Parts: sequence; structure tokens; C-alpha cells
Amino acid sequence: MKTVLDIHGLSKNFDKQAILQDLHLTIREGDIYGLIGKNGAGKTTLIKIITQLLFADKGTVSLFSSQTENEWTKALSRVGSVIESPVAHNHLTAYQNLKYYCMIRHIPNADQVIRETLDYVGLPDTGKKVFRDFSLGMKQRLGIAQAMLNNPQILILDEPTVGLDPKERVKFRKLISSFANNKIVILSTHIVADVEYIANEIIVLKKGMILNKGTTDILLKEIQNHVWECFVNMDQINLFEDKFIVSNRKYTENGAVLRIVSTNQPALNAKKVEPSLEDLYLYYFREEGEN
Repeated sequence: MKTVLDIHGLSKNFDKQAILQDLHLTIREGDIYGLIGKNGAGKTTLIKIITQLLFADKGTVSLFSSQTENEWTKALSRVGSVIESPVAHNHLTAYQNLKYYCMIRHIPNADQVIRETLDYVGLPDTGKKVFRDFSLGMKQRLGIAQAMLNNPQILILDEPTVGLDPKERVKFRKLISSFANNKIVILSTHIVADVEYIANEIIVLKKGMILNKGTTDILLKEIQNHVWECFVNMDQINLFEDKFIVSNRKYTENGAVLRIVSTNQPALNAKKVEPSLEDLYLYYFREEGEN
């Protein structure tokens, strides 16, 4: 597969604080990449450097083998992005907002492109409803529509499901998955369920460094045989949560069934279960002092 994004030794500091540290990353054609990490891990900073909204202190970034400023301008025309939140005019409708973006981007056949794009993202007719009156899900869909107007080869989405209810998040995952047929998607999120079943490759970012990367199956091998479920009494729940990484708990009449990530069997009645990406996420991002 052809390399479209190549990053070597990337570093970025803000007020002497390291946000990205000696980061190396290669993105190739034909995949959905899930970029996961806690808030503050450096995900948005990395995306802003890729799209040239920020510049690195050290290291190199090559997009579609671009080297010169002119080549970078051409390369960025093949990228669509929604970073942090959609940007739109509050007093304009969905159609009017996209019409404005088509005008400033000099996109031909604007009316046809707008209607096809709105239909594709599930926002076909908002009538006279203006952006400020949209639901959060509608605003996110309009942001994706804006990013898709120039039919980009790479689509970068930064936390697109934050604040959405579970039903809307499922719709977004289906929408994002549909892009994989003809686009490279980089999906940045701290909500692991958004990437567990749709990303071909997952990149774990922690404190500005790539902690691990690979398919879900490959990553989960790290905690294979280290995820357990066990029943505990009500008065034991806090004790177990203080001692172990508890990724889930289900209350019963007399206690709770805890899902625990631990290298050792946490209780005599604990049984091994298959790990999930959420288990791995908590294992990577457990607070200091946890086992």
C-alpha cells in the first residue's frame, strides 16, 4: 500500500511543556485509523500539525510525499477535516453554509455537490432551520459534510461523537465506516467504542508518545488472560476498586459482578474472560498507584 502520511521525530512544546515527543507514524492507503488517548494526550495537536494549523518544533511531516510549500498546498486540498468542533455560521441553514464553503473553495457544480453530500451524511433537508437551532448530532453531520465537499482522499475527524447520545453515536460509527471504501479516515477519540469495531489500525497516544499501535486483535494480546469477572459482596466493592483496575461492574441483589484487569487472579471465584479494547484502554491509562 502506498504511504500517504509519514511522520518522523515529531515534537511540540507549549510553555515548555512537551505535548508531542519524538513521534514516528506512517499512514497508508485503504484504512480507518483510530487515534485514541485521554484528553491532553496530544491528539488534537498532532492533527493540527498534519493540517498545518500548527507547526512542529522538531521533526518532519510529509503528506502525499510533499516537500515544498507548493506541494503542501496541493496535498492539503486532498484532506478534509473537522477539528475540535464544526465551524459554521449560526444564522445560515445547512445548505447555505455549504454554499458559502463551496464558493470560497471554488468547488464546481455546487448545488449538486451540496445536495449529494447532505444526503450522504444523513442531513438531506433542514428547511429553513439555521445552524444555531441544530441538535448536536446535526451540527456534527454538517461538519463532516463541510469536510467532504472537495471529495478528499483523507478525512480527519477529531472527537466527532463527544456529547452525542448512544443512538447518535451508533449512526456516526456506521457513517464513518462507510467512508472506508474510498477514503483514508483518521478518527481521533477518547471513546474507545467508537473505534473498536471499525478501525483497521489503532494508535494509542499517551503523554505525546505512541504507546502502541496495531489491529485490535494484536493490541489485545497484551492483556490476554489478564481480564477476569468475579462476584463480590457490597462491602467489598470499594476494596476491589482500590486494589485493581475495574473496567465494569454489574449490580445484583447481594453484590456486584466486577470486570477486572489484573495479571493475577483477583479472587478465588474469578473467571477469565475475553478482553476488550476498553479493558486495554483502562490498563494503559490507569491512574498512578494502581496495579
